[in-house]
Amino acid sequence: MSSFALLRAFRDAYGMPPHAWLTDARVRRARHLLDAGTTPADAAVAVGFTDQPHLNRHFARIVGVPPGAYQRERKNVQDRADSLLVASTAWQSEHHPQKYPGARRAPLTQPIGGTAPGPDVPVDL
Repeated sequence: MSSFALLRAFRDAYGMPPHAWLTDARVRRARHLLDAGTTPADAAVAVGFTDQPHLNRHFARIVGVPPGAYQRERKNVQDRADSLLVASTAWQSEHHPQKYPGARRAPLTQPIGGTAPGPDVPVDL
């Protein structure tokens, strides 16, 4: 098999050429390291980029933001998620109906004799 045929077969199987796949895999691994708290410079070297600017360029192209901004935003999102937890389950178990002014309520139906509900059997509310 020629090297060109191998490249075409790889692209057909994975949807991208080998070097693009390798760069994408490195950026995915860098995302995991950044989520774990690794600095962008250390993540760049750990995943195989020669330095942080190479990681920055590819990371921003694939993810949409530079690694430092990604890490700061992920940290902020994780911090906010912790602060939104409700300490008591009492509020969560209470029934809080949603009321929308002007909304009409469709009639509910109930099964007769164990059959599936039909549109002609209204439920008394």
